[in-house]
Amino acid sequence: MQLTYKDNSRESLIKQYFSSNADIWQALYSGSGFQSFMLQQTQRFVLELVDSLNLPDEAEVLDLGCGTGVTTFSLLELGFGIKGIDFSDRMLELAVDNCSEKGMQNKADFRFGDAEDLEFIDNSFDLVIAVGLLEYLRWDRWALQEIHRVLKPGAHLIFTASNRFCLTNLTNPGWILSGVNMKAKHYIGKGLGWGTVGNSAKNNHTLKNDIERFRTSYVLSRLKKILTALDYEIIKINSFGFGNFWFSFGSNRLSFSFNRFFQRVLKKKTTSIKPMLGNDLIVLCKKAEKPQDINKRQIFRNADVLINDYQTDYKSYFQHCDNWLKTHPQYAHTKVEAIEKYINIGDNILIVSPHPDDEAIGCGGTMIKLLARGNQVTVLQMTDGSSTAALENVDDEIRRNVRMKEAAKVVEFIGISELILWREPDGQLCPRPDNIIKMKELLERTAPRIIFVPFVNDPHPDHIAANRIMRYALEDSGLDLNEVRIMCYEVWSVLPSNCICDISSEFERKTTALMKYKIAMRVVDYVHYCEQNNAYRHRSTLGKNGYAEAFFSVTAREYIELVD
Repeated sequence: MQLTYKDNSRESLIKQYFSSNADIWQALYSGSGFQSFMLQQTQRFVLELVDSLNLPDEAEVLDLGCGTGVTTFSLLELGFGIKGIDFSDRMLELAVDNCSEKGMQNKADFRFGDAEDLEFIDNSFDLVIAVGLLEYLRWDRWALQEIHRVLKPGAHLIFTASNRFCLTNLTNPGWILSGVNMKAKHYIGKGLGWGTVGNSAKNNHTLKNDIERFRTSYVLSRLKKILTALDYEIIKINSFGFGNFWFSFGSNRLSFSFNRFFQRVLKKKTTSIKPMLGNDLIVLCKKAEKPQDINKRQIFRNADVLINDYQTDYKSYFQHCDNWLKTHPQYAHTKVEAIEKYINIGDNILIVSPHPDDEAIGCGGTMIKLLARGNQVTVLQMTDGSSTAALENVDDEIRRNVRMKEAAKVVEFIGISELILWREPDGQLCPRPDNIIKMKELLERTAPRIIFVPFVNDPHPDHIAANRIMRYALEDSGLDLNEVRIMCYEVWSVLPSNCICDISSEFERKTTALMKYKIAMRVVDYVHYCEQNNAYRHRSTLGKNGYAEAFFSVTAREYIELVD
């Protein structure tokens, strides 16, 4: 699903820049200056890591952000099958030309593509290489998650990333002052007039600094945290590249000397701070194979830590729930029942989702379980989900429809009986008379005995509106309000659970469904949010390791009173 961004967007500007400067990149790789040397050094370190993996000849390799194909060609020489992906047509043209000159035009598959939307099936590659790519992506965490999806279990990822606290920055007065300036803007609302972001000396005319405004630089500890959360096993992290230092700009000879000196010093003695010094980090990691035994998964290594971390991370949610319980103390200590007590085989079920993905987050595993039992499940998507930050610079027509298409893919994957799309504008859902009438007609047509909706105390405006629409429609419908049961689910809230559904067997399928909501997943990592929530719910309620979804269950008559 390739998104076309408006010309003034960050994504479009980056694409235009790399396309227009493709020939400069080509010249840099074959040149003799310091920037050329650094690019060649990057390639050498990457190939050394590839060689250490002892991959089989038939290994499938993805060169992500392949550029002019320099790394691709080196990998072809090693005998691997290579797919090269880049978002610059001009870069791809040069990559094809380079391989043709070497007589390898038919051995590499070059394609236009987006690292944030890889069009490959799961578990496709033995190795993914991403050199000089990650720092230019707006949704870098999601790109790493997409890479994880297409890697085979146990397969490797090699990537480079710009190092924020490199020696070049730490010895640069301009960089330090720019940091002070940014802090001043954050705390007092205006800067002190010092410096600019990045390697900021004005006489540095290198290509690297021309595109500095697009780059993200990484703190090593944060990068490790991201990789661990995404189920990567970190094998090796190193750094390289020392220069240009601010006092050596304009002198290739001096820059070469400093770089050689620091590389030799750090090579002789490995220290704990070694990865923090070079301009670029180079990371070798692999896709961790999830143990079949849930108890051996990383999230369950310490149950007390799991519970405490969840309660700490979502402290505001728990406080919001406690405030609600002060007004409704009768629900503070209710017994938690298994969902099977309330739902019979053959019951019609309606799932109300204010936004595409709410249903998967809040009750995706339960939905899968109920469908397997033979229940008829209807899903209503109320809004078009168009206000997500990932669609800020996308044309209106695409923005209004792209997430609806994702919802359809999820329905097809899970096997939901019926999908209904209201296409209300995201953020503007309200209990208008026509919406109440539509909901009433849906209730009367599907005759659900079980209705899933976001928790009545969920603070999101669209979730509040969804509950009010449901409340008025129920009152006007001919349904027996004492027989219909409402199951409130969690999205942006913690609820006082009185119903639990063990989804340990369904959790992997639930996360696969969530990964199909690619647009929203760029902004928020819902997979690992759900893993944390569902693991917490199972451990805290059932007292053992596993995954569960929690619900607040009341009759429709009680629900109407609570919404009021």
